[in-house]
Amino acid sequence: MTSSSLTTSAEAPLGPVDRPLADDIGPSLKQKALIGTIWTIGSVGVGNVLRLAGNLILTRLLFPEAFGMMVMVNVVMQGLHMFSDVGIGPSIIQHKRGDDPAFLNTAWTIQIFRGIGLFFVACLLAWPLSVYRHQPMLMYLLPVTALTALISGFGSTAPGQLHRHMRIAHLTLLELGYQVVNITVMIIFALIWPTVWALVAGGLVASVARLIATHTILSQGPNWFRWDREAVSHLVRFGRWIFISTAFTFLAGQGDKLILGGFLSDRQLGLYGIAFWLSMFGVEVVRKITSKVLFPVYSRLADSEPEKLHRRIRKVRTTVLLAILPWLCVLAVWGSDLVEFLYDPRYHGAGWILRALAIGGIFEVIALTCSPVLLAKGDSFRHMVPMITRCLMLTVAMLIGYRVGGQHGLIAGVAASSILNYPVVAWAVNRYRAWMPGLDLLCLVGCAVFIALATILTHLIY
Repeated sequence: MTSSSLTTSAEAPLGPVDRPLADDIGPSLKQKALIGTIWTIGSVGVGNVLRLAGNLILTRLLFPEAFGMMVMVNVVMQGLHMFSDVGIGPSIIQHKRGDDPAFLNTAWTIQIFRGIGLFFVACLLAWPLSVYRHQPMLMYLLPVTALTALISGFGSTAPGQLHRHMRIAHLTLLELGYQVVNITVMIIFALIWPTVWALVAGGLVASVARLIATHTILSQGPNWFRWDREAVSHLVRFGRWIFISTAFTFLAGQGDKLILGGFLSDRQLGLYGIAFWLSMFGVEVVRKITSKVLFPVYSRLADSEPEKLHRRIRKVRTTVLLAILPWLCVLAVWGSDLVEFLYDPRYHGAGWILRALAIGGIFEVIALTCSPVLLAKGDSFRHMVPMITRCLMLTVAMLIGYRVGGQHGLIAGVAASSILNYPVVAWAVNRYRAWMPGLDLLCLVGCAVFIALATILTHLIY
């Protein structure tokens, strides 16, 4: 089946970049949001199946110690990709000039400079990180993985435009294509050369594929070097807090692994990586819906129908939470059984870690469903604050946990950081009436009751 046959009327190809899309043509905002949500959930579901299949194959080819090294490489790769954005995508989605060629080409120019800078910074960090992990190989791995940031910097602005107009199908199909390329290359390399270089090779090849696709399949017209002063002014003003919050987003999302790297062996870190990846299934669905659907929807409503924003947020949050939270509750109760079913005995130690991370994921999902309103309102500063506090909470909770409970307490601190940071998120979004304490409390009580009853019944049965 071709991509065109999967494309709905809402996903018709866009015109050239110099032909702005009329917002009053085509499906309504509600229809676009529904279509976008379906595509997003479908892509995450299929993507997770692909990733699980690849992960199960790789765990048969590699030992847990190898996965420990792969965790550190993955942290660097994700960090470099996140830092290569600098808020360009959100700016295109949020700003009224998001379809203006001058604005887009200026954003593209800044993005390229950022990618080049990141490559050189990563090269400078290679030696300190290799010393921190006592892994000389990082001296070579980091500069090579840094090429992904350099490559991403030259990517087209077309994905930002498609996100702006919630035309998700093309992006979804191509992202799944990137995953297939990444997983296939990793497995082939692991069969030939079963080392951490398999992960590096997959990321590099997928980055090249993404670069080519954004300038060909997704292209709305060629990007050229441009320096529009007004566009630069907005991008710098909006992106200054995005830049900082992106840095703290990376630290909040990957800081646990950086800290754990100083306490755990490669084998233990590999088990944590497996558990973390499994716990992200439900959270990843919400994160994708947040960036691809909720943020554009909230942005449109904030501009055109601000009086409907609160009611729409409540309705959307209720739907998403009812769909995702049960899965995290299941992991919190039966995570160990899932790990024992999927993996061989070498990886069974990841079970209790998965259960702990799932509990923290419940609070993270609740926060994710309301936080898009901050960027939709253009408030990148308040969007940054919870990221900073999350990093602080993560560091403090993990260190206290280690002092109290050793390695078990260290990992429990990761879950606790999401719980401790919830009040900060509530404060940030309350200014825009997106904090809904009644809904949040109902969800938390429901999850607690389910987990408690399911745990008791499980112990009675077994």
